Amino acid sequence: MECSPCEGLYFFEFVSCSAFVVTGVLLILFSLNLHMRIPQINWNLTDLVNTGLSTFFFFIASTVLAALNHQTGAEIAAVVSALG
Repeated sequence: MECSPCEGLYFFEFVSCSAFVVTGVLLILFSLNLHMRIPQINWNLTDLVNTGLSTFFFFIASTVLAALNHQTGAEIAAVVSALG
């Protein structure tokens, strides 16, 4: 299969994996109460910024993937789940 418009899929995968890793790190910090040891950081704002940036990049990645795809079931499901 030729993969000329795969940039959209790669960008979507990058956004998904990056959001998963950053959110996972924050989850571990909050679950183990490690955030209490670093009071200089506003953790509520950090979580809000993470959520906002993830939402923004998921929207951009979904739009790019919707514009450049092979019309496969997995790509359509990714676009629908991210935009829906």
